[in-house]
Amino acid sequence: GSAPEPAVNLGSLMEARIRCRDLGIERVALLRARAVVRLHPQTRVPASTIDALVRAAPNRFKRLSDSEVEVRFSPDEAQFPFRLVEWIFARLEAPPPQA
Repeated sequence: GSAPEPAVNLGSLMEARIRCRDLGIERVALLRARAVVRLHPQTRVPASTIDALVRAAPNRFKRLSDSEVEVRFSPDEAQFPFRLVEWIFARLEAPPPQA
């Protein structure tokens, strides 16, 4: 049968922690309608990627500081926090679009 939900969530949490370490993300804070991602000073996420995300989707991404990015989401998306975190990681890993 399938694993119980707490076991699935624990696995997703461990996966998210590994991805954070690999990308150089210090913290992901999930709030009611947004997430705040704090980047380590030696992050693997280029500033150009963040700038491109902010330009391409200003209603979704906002740079709060050199080390923090806000990602806004809908209440429906908030019901699946690990999917949302995976989506954020995928955007941060992608090369910035060419101008």
